[in-house]
Amino acid sequence: MAATLYSWEEVAAHSSRADIWIVVENSVYNITKFLDEHPGGEEVLIEQAGQDATEAFEEIGHSDDARKMLKNYKVGDVKDPDQKPVKKKISPSKFSTTTTVKSDSGSVLRLLIPVLIIVAFFVAKYYSQPEESKEA
Repeated sequence: MAATLYSWEEVAAHSSRADIWIVVENSVYNITKFLDEHPGGEEVLIEQAGQDATEAFEEIGHSDDARKMLKNYKVGDVKDPDQKPVKKKISPSKFSTTTTVKSDSGSVLRLLIPVLIIVAFFVAKYYSQPEESKEA
């Protein structure tokens, strides 16, 4: 039986948490039902949704059991494996934000004063005890 062939556009259309497909070694997998079971968490799978996840899959070094399990989710193959879509790079200048950090030396002092008061309290308590109880 011939495998169903999907274009990269068709795979990319399945990129939501409710419907997630990935490509590993030119095979298409519907891993929607596996999200909650993935030992590495669902976030790593969602990041790869609708695209070629081969590199990410191989970098982790999945076990033979994981590879066998993956076969259960296969829905087909990619039509044109050599025609991978180019991942768009977001220009940093396009989305950069400026954060102004206001230096306030008073805020350090506000944190330091309670700490010093607590330390002074325990030091005073220690030295106010009789000599016999200090050695215990």
